[in-house]
Amino acid sequence: MFLARRQDIVGTWSVDWELGYGDMKEPAYSVQRKEVRLPLKELKKGFMGIGSSKGKVIQMEDTETVERVGQSLMNAYETYG
Repeated sequence: MFLARRQDIVGTWSVDWELGYGDMKEPAYSVQRKEVRLPLKELKKGFMGIGSSKGKVIQMEDTETVERVGQSLMNAYETYG
């Protein structure tokens, strides 16, 4: 998985972060909180040992998107994770 953003000025794409299914625990989602959680198997240390990450939390605007993305992630994790 990765999060890519399109740059407004030049129109190119850049990757903000990436995460392999082998690096994550089973994903979870909450329709009520409108979020998808991607927990890591191991704590990821930050730059120069400062800070750390347990995974990613992706906020979404509507419940239909959360349900669709959450189910897709669960299916992919069961197949490839």
